[in-house]
Amino acid sequence: MRSHAAVILAVAMVAAFALIAGCTDTGTGDVTHLRIGYQPSTHQIAHVTAMEKGWWQEDLAPLGITEVTDYEF
Repeated sequence: MRSHAAVILAVAMVAAFALIAGCTDTGTGDVTHLRIGYQPSTHQIAHVTAMEKGWWQEDLAPLGITEVTDYEF
């Protein structure tokens, strides 16, 4: 019975450490560069059109975004 409690305690401690370790960044920096990843197919035609015509830059400029890049994957 004690070994079960020790295992459960160890698992709980590892889980707590993993959750806390991932939450250390304050994230107060301003975002000015938007990176969009997409898989090329006909479903992304709206994104490709907006990118080619500069609509992302135009519409996101009031929000402080100065650069938009896209990446195929």
